[in-house]
Amino acid sequence: MPPWAAALPLWAATGWIWISAGPDAPLRYWPGGPDGALAPAQLPMLEGLPPGPAYPMIVLHYEAAPVPPAGWWALLAAALAPGGVLFVCGPRSSGLPTIIHAAAPDLQPADPHLIEPGQDGYWFLRPARPAFRRLIDRQLQPPLSVRAWLTQMRRRVRPPAGRVACLPVWRAGAGS
Repeated sequence: MPPWAAALPLWAATGWIWISAGPDAPLRYWPGGPDGALAPAQLPMLEGLPPGPAYPMIVLHYEAAPVPPAGWWALLAAALAPGGVLFVCGPRSSGLPTIIHAAAPDLQPADPHLIEPGQDGYWFLRPARPAFRRLIDRQLQPPLSVRAWLTQMRRRVRPPAGRVACLPVWRAGAGS
């Protein structure tokens, strides 16, 4: 799994699965739980996910193109537990929330988020809205030194390397 995986709250789920798809690589997945990730396995296609209980958290790290195939959303919705969250991470696509909701109506996309490295080497998952970024910079992480202030200014002009777009998608609960 990539180093930015530490920004996602995998520790909070009783079970999760990480699915990775690359342009020239087969699908790989890592099942995990409170004890950590198990060994990765390969899939010929997404339909080959092992049957089992629904996962409260799924991460789809999709690097092949801006939008995963439309048939995947119903499969992911079926694998996601009611009330669970699916993180779709990879190239950012503005039409992705509409595509997801049209293909699987019980999936509810939230606002886009970004995973980016912080000043201290840790990765952070934050909303992509500029107003929220200003709140973090001015209120939650005020520039207490010239170095911190310069880092904030540089981040506004040039986004940090390694930044990953991530769209949280919720599955409506059983009673909704």
